[in-house]
Amino acid sequence: MSSPNLYLIFVVTSVLSFHLWNLRSQEITCNPDDLKALNGFSSCLKPHVLGWNNSSVSDCCTWTGVTCDNSLSKRVVALELAVSLEEPGSPRRGNLCKNSSHIKILDISMNSFYGEVPQGVGNCTSLQYLWLNGNNFRSLTKGIFRLLQDLRVLYLQNNIFSGPLNHGIGCLSSLVELDISSNSFSGALPDVFGSLGKLEKFSASSNNFNGTLRVSLFNSPLIMSLDLHNNSLNYPVHLNCSAMVHLKSLHLGSNNEEEIPSDPGFRFGSLRVLSIAYCELKGSIPPWLLGCNELQFLDMSRKHLAGTNSSWFNEFKYLFYVDLSNNSFTGFPLFRTSTDGATFRYNNIWSFPPTLDLSYNMITGPVWPSFGDSRRLHVLNLNENRLTGSIPESLSGLKSLEVLDLSHNRLSGNTPISLAELSFLSKFNVAYNELQGEITMGGQFMTFPYSSFEGNSGLCGGTYVPYPVQHGTIDESTGDDRMTVLGPQFGYGVATGFVLTVTVCFMSGWVLPSKRHNI
Repeated sequence: MSSPNLYLIFVVTSVLSFHLWNLRSQEITCNPDDLKALNGFSSCLKPHVLGWNNSSVSDCCTWTGVTCDNSLSKRVVALELAVSLEEPGSPRRGNLCKNSSHIKILDISMNSFYGEVPQGVGNCTSLQYLWLNGNNFRSLTKGIFRLLQDLRVLYLQNNIFSGPLNHGIGCLSSLVELDISSNSFSGALPDVFGSLGKLEKFSASSNNFNGTLRVSLFNSPLIMSLDLHNNSLNYPVHLNCSAMVHLKSLHLGSNNEEEIPSDPGFRFGSLRVLSIAYCELKGSIPPWLLGCNELQFLDMSRKHLAGTNSSWFNEFKYLFYVDLSNNSFTGFPLFRTSTDGATFRYNNIWSFPPTLDLSYNMITGPVWPSFGDSRRLHVLNLNENRLTGSIPESLSGLKSLEVLDLSHNRLSGNTPISLAELSFLSKFNVAYNELQGEITMGGQFMTFPYSSFEGNSGLCGGTYVPYPVQHGTIDESTGDDRMTVLGPQFGYGVATGFVLTVTVCFMSGWVLPSKRHNI
């Protein structure tokens, strides 16, 4: 046989072999070990998962919430059953990963499971993402985290866990995100954060933790977001946060009754969000805050901070949200409004509008005209202070302003007419001041209620009510200009109309028919 024929036979055979292999690969269902494991897992759930039918469909890769990889063996790599069950239930002791350890994603959140988290979850040694949040789990099996060396994300929030936090958390050396918020964990936070060298986000808010915060937590080298509010925690006596160079979000509100640490050695160079609101912290604004030149969101409200707000606020050129309300400050913070200072630029990442809230303090003196330079500001709250003087005309420069509250101060003069040019203004309040003169009309001022102006005895115009929008109304003015419906003009109009109507009728033959002519 010639060489060309041999070559042709080789090519044809190769093509047919590839085609047969392709057909066989399409017939392969999910891995038998994975199918067996899922059937066992399904039998442990009451009720069963919607869309699973282990009796008639052998390809578990087609089941609801099951994802397989693209290999020839079609291994199950993800199981996402969030809100997939028919009714709340309790998972019985099934070993999901007894025959399969390839699952990387397990999501059984928002299913109202209750009881103990099944021990079998701890055998999924390839697990990287575990979502157990939004159930009614009460406890974690001892040793459940021992084999989960690859776990990157663990969500346990919004359950009913109680008691001390499992020390086994320290075994999760690859953990990047940990959320245990909104539970009933109590006692001290375990000192395991030295083993969590990759941890970037940690939230333990709204629990019953107490005692002193662990130094190892503040020394986490990669921590970016830390939320510990609504607990009963205290700062360490010697707190060195110089290692937290990556921290971007810090929320420590509602915790202790100590003063804010003032160590100037603190270094939060990457901090973008600082919230230590709703707690009993005392003292003044700490000097280390000056080094947070990346700061965007600042909430230090509802504490006992005092003093005159410092001028170094103008260093925060990315700042767009400031809440210093409910303190005892006596002066305004200085915000530079040029390109190298705070411009309150709208930040699309956050759902909060650009805000400056200095309400419920003891600030004296006039409203600074320079506030009008913050053209991107949406909310300005200066109510419940001791402000005096007039409302500056420059506030009309706040073209994006939606809320302006100057109520409960000692402001005098009138309301500037130029404020009517603020087309986005939806809430305006100057109640309980010492304002005088006519109430500004026009623009959005036509929509503000009486309560926006009450408590100003010198304002004229009587009881202020928003002008109602009416259609097709009759002028009911008094005096000689009042409209008379049955006057002489009405009679002349009726007579003229009658004559015209009769004339048209005669001409058309409707009244006296014209004579017929014989043909």
